[in-house]
Parts: sequence; C-alpha cells; structure tokens
Amino acid sequence: MAASPSNAPRRAGHDLNNNNNKDNPMPPPPNIAAAAPPGPIGRQAASGATAPTAATPGPGQRLESIQVLRGIAALLVVLHHVSLIPHEVDLTSDFQRWFYEAGPKLGSFGVDLFFAISGFVMLFSIQNRFGRGVAQEFIANRALRILPIYYLISGYVLFQIIQNGDPLNIGRVINTATLLPIVDTGPYENSLLSVSWTLVFEFLFYFVVASVIAMGARNRVAWIIGITIALPTIGRLLEFDRSHLTVVRFAMSPMMYEFSFGILAYVAWRSGWIERNHRLIRALALLSIPVVVWIAGFDPVNADNAEYDGTRVGAWLRAFGWGIPAALMFAAALSFRVTDRQLIARPLLALGDASYTLYLFHLPVMSAVLRRMGDSPMWLKGIAAVVSSVIAALIVYRLVEYPMTRISKRLLARLRARYADPAAPARTKA
Repeated sequence: MAASPSNAPRRAGHDLNNNNNKDNPMPPPPNIAAAAPPGPIGRQAASGATAPTAATPGPGQRLESIQVLRGIAALLVVLHHVSLIPHEVDLTSDFQRWFYEAGPKLGSFGVDLFFAISGFVMLFSIQNRFGRGVAQEFIANRALRILPIYYLISGYVLFQIIQNGDPLNIGRVINTATLLPIVDTGPYENSLLSVSWTLVFEFLFYFVVASVIAMGARNRVAWIIGITIALPTIGRLLEFDRSHLTVVRFAMSPMMYEFSFGILAYVAWRSGWIERNHRLIRALALLSIPVVVWIAGFDPVNADNAEYDGTRVGAWLRAFGWGIPAALMFAAALSFRVTDRQLIARPLLALGDASYTLYLFHLPVMSAVLRRMGDSPMWLKGIAAVVSSVIAALIVYRLVEYPMTRISKRLLARLRARYADPAAPARTKA
C-alpha cells in the first residue's frame, strides 16, 4: 500500500520476509504446449497451429517471443521486490514523490503479463482436443508442471522458519498444502510462499478450461471467455464477491478478466490478424505504456488484497488498466520472430525457461542475501539481490525443476498408456 508523500527523509519498503505482503506479482509461466515432449519448458509448439509464417510459427516450431517476454516479466518482478528494500530517500519535488510511490509498483505489472500469456497458452495447448479424458489429462499436466517445485521450495522455506525459530502460522501451512484457500473464511492467509496468491488465480482458470474441455463444447473459446467474464460480473452484481469464503472472492475477482484478454490474443494470432496488422499492434502496445505508468500511481490499485477483492475499485482499475495493455504488449511480442540464434535473445530465453523458479525462489534468496550483507549500501544490496536471485534460479531450474518436469511427463505418459481405452480415442474437433 502506498504511503503518504512527505518532504522529509523517510524509510520505505516492505519486509521481504513478510508472507502476507500482496506486492508479489508473478504468476507461474505455463507450458506453451501442455502435452509437449520433454525439452526447454514451454517452448515447443503443439500441433494444429496456423500455417507457418514469419510471425506465426507452425507445428513443431517455437514461439520464442513468449519466452523472451517471460524473461522480461521475471526481471520486472525481481526489480520490483528489490525496490522494496528499506532505504533512505530525500523527496524534494512532486515528481520525485510520485515516482517514489508509483515506480516500485510497475514491477507488479509482471503478473498481468503472465495472466495474459496464460490465457493464450492454455488455448494453444489444448488445440482441438476435447472430452473428459483430455480434461483430466490437462489438469494432471498442469499440476505436475506447477506443484512439485512449488512444494519443494515451500519445504525449504518451512525449514528456514523452523531453524530460525520464527513464529509459524498454521493457516499459512494449510494453504501451502492445499494451495487454494479452501479453509479461509476471512482475510486471505498467504502460503509459506507469499507469491502463491497468483497460483490461486491460475488454478481457478485451469478448472474453467478443464470444465469446458470435458463438456465438449463446440465453441470452446466463447465458453471459456464467457465463464471468465461472467464470474466477476455476476459476483459483483449479486455481491458474491463479499463472500466470507476466500476462494469464492478469488473466483469472483476482476483479475479473471485478464485470462480472457490473453485468449483474445490467441484468436487474433491463430487467425493471422496479428501478423497482418503487426504495425498497429506494436503502436497500440507502445501507446499503452503511459497508461500502465499512470495506473501505477493510484492508491486503490496498490491497496492490500485489492487483487482478489472485487468490491474494491482498485481490482477493476487493474484488471482493465493493466490487463488490456498487458494483452496488447503480449500480442506485440507475438508479432516478432525471435530465435535462439540471436545473441541478445539467448539470456532472455534462458531466463524465460527459468522464470517460474525465479518467481518462486527469488524472495527467499533475496532475504538470505540481505541478512548476510548487513549495513552495506542499498545499491550494493540491490545488485547482489538481483544477481543472486537470477543465478540461483538458473541453477535450480537446470538441476532440479527441468529434471523434475521431465520425470513428471514420463509419469503422465505411463499413466495415459496404462489407463487409455483403445476403443475410445481422444476426440478432436475440425
């Protein structure tokens, strides 16, 4: 929550170990193809895409531009949290005060980018497959992609809490185990990983997608968009967003709209509209940047719990004021052809692959770095926190997350082979 401006020197920022802080913005990056073979996570396209063009990859090609955007979004989040390190500042002008309040919030825009990406990717991954078995496989694939590394890092944080003798909130432990806040009847108790509130939105969206797949609806795009729009709209009209059940308030949050914006980007990309109008899309994306910066200065957007509280104007301002620009920037990224042969793209592609690990692990790494650096200058702490978080994420991704994901995919393939009904193959739509 933004503090009131002052001309006097001041201390600002949030405790990076405070797991009830809602300024942790990054949702996890889903796979580009949920059923793709093992490889760099999320970069192998599934079959059924549009015909290959310079900006629209076809079957077997990669959407590397999405990985680059993930890498950029991951850096935004890390820089956002670095900006929360307590430090002294001298505010002598209105612009300095505004920038001091709004600037750190800009990194939160990473969550909106990732929700737009998720809307696109989930439609991309399911392509034209539908049926109850496909829906079950979809949910299993998402769970195996997200939960193993989530529980592993949560276990590390729990070990650190116990080792340091810090107080342990049983509500947070329960929400860590369930991920969805199904036992909360009041204010949301974050899990041991304070960034996990974004995973709640992700899984609620996955359940919407899986339900439509299981229904075998002919126009799945319309159904998924309709449900994600209807939930917060009906929730506001009937005041379900005031429910004492936290998980209901999440489901009724306007943040659910942002997945729909990503789905619309998928429709535009698949039809070739983005390629045909790439100059317009890029211009709109550039013009939306001032809107993002302007919205960052609104206190209602920065208020605690505004993301999942549909009764607050901040949630609606963020959903549209940041959600639409996020979709435009994502669509603009799709209009660029990026390859791993481009030297400038390689580090961002690597960071995009490791962005989920970076999302989950950077706060524990930053906290450890800050404890060890004591009274070092703030700028030095910031550099060390960013570099250490990125290096740790790349190492953990390569040595832990990537192997775990490959094992999970093999396990899913074996289960699919064991329980598959030869007489009832997966259905597809023309």
